[in-house]
Amino acid sequence: KEHIKPLCELFKASGDLQSCYIRSAAVSTLACMSRRGLADNVVDIVSSQGYLIASNHPYYVVEAAVRILSIVPPESVTPQAKQQIFDLLNHRSHRVTVAVIDAFGFFGEQMITNDAHMKQFAYCLRHPDSEIRSATQNALERLKKRVDGEISLTTGVESLLVGFVSSQEYFERLAAVHLLKFYGTRAMIKNHEIISVLLVDPTPCVRIEILRALRDFIADSELYKLLSPAFVDIMEQKEVRGIADNQVLRETYRLLRCDSDVASDVAKYAQQSLNLYFEDIQVKKQAVLLLALI
Repeated sequence: KEHIKPLCELFKASGDLQSCYIRSAAVSTLACMSRRGLADNVVDIVSSQGYLIASNHPYYVVEAAVRILSIVPPESVTPQAKQQIFDLLNHRSHRVTVAVIDAFGFFGEQMITNDAHMKQFAYCLRHPDSEIRSATQNALERLKKRVDGEISLTTGVESLLVGFVSSQEYFERLAAVHLLKFYGTRAMIKNHEIISVLLVDPTPCVRIEILRALRDFIADSELYKLLSPAFVDIMEQKEVRGIADNQVLRETYRLLRCDSDVASDVAKYAQQSLNLYFEDIQVKKQAVLLLALI
């Protein structure tokens, strides 16, 4: 236990490439000690000695402190330490921000019901830095796996969702997709009009991502009924399509064959695709796979 503080002091090593190795070794050693019964001591020292205070240290010290707390057993991270970490979310260093986001993917379950915290966290999905956006998406996926049952959509996040959809930036509209996927069926039903807008988004990657996000939820009969007109519009497009439109139609058939009842309901459109001589061969392949479920 007496070695924890000296190891934390190694976070302050700076100046050259060797310093990075020193900090990495210190984090690894503290992680091993945490797994051997000293996790509470590690968290206490990192939290109480100011390593998580941005004004006290350079970014690389703070980043190392956050990284070590993301490795220790989640149950050992105290509410005080969690709050200190969350306060670093808007740190001037993107490396610290990514570390904070990664950490909350492992122990941020309580944050989900906190409207202000969740809104601030979700806002990272539209960050200009793609690494931060990607880290937030991954963290939300990990958080969802740690929570049993449906997650309630908070008021603040719902207002954020509306703002994302109306944005001119495609990655902000993609952020809406990731939020809908995180909150699940109830949120999708409540915001089905937003999904319908995303299904006709001018950017193909947004349309494709929302179709993929719906795969785990399309079996819900109420949700399918609400979105069915949008799917029909995609499948009834008769004129020759471009490469992106063909990919959207392929993803539509992939989605609709995730449930046998849904597949039966749209079988006639799949048959139409097979009968069109100019239809893309990959679209026809997905149509065949859908019809095979009936």
